[in-house]
Amino acid sequence: MTGICIGLLACVGGCQELVHMGQISDRESSWAVPGATIEQQQSDGTWQMLGETDGGGRWWILKDKIQGGGRIRISKPGYFTRTMREGEFLQENNIVLIPGGGGDQDDGPVNAWEVRPDSSTRHRPH
Repeated sequence: MTGICIGLLACVGGCQELVHMGQISDRESSWAVPGATIEQQQSDGTWQMLGETDGGGRWWILKDKIQGGGRIRISKPGYFTRTMREGEFLQENNIVLIPGGGGDQDDGPVNAWEVRPDSSTRHRPH
């Protein structure tokens, strides 16, 4: 019996390495954001869909679908689109979206100390 339990734990532990899981929430209400699209930019500039959040705002993406290096974009109508580096996405399990965007606007308002992914400088609001 102990051998079966150890084998099962080894499989479950290894299986977690094959997927990236997390949840997307609304920044203002903290409610889950279902139906958000998660895409990755390809080397030719196009975006490939990786997945979509479920009714609880959760995603579950096989890591072999995530190609090395391309930016990740999370979007949903009614929210500002969030774009981040692949490495940042893989380290995050809880991501917030800012309500108010039309679904095609990028990243929403800049807060006082936000570091933009495309820049090494900090931006202050005007």
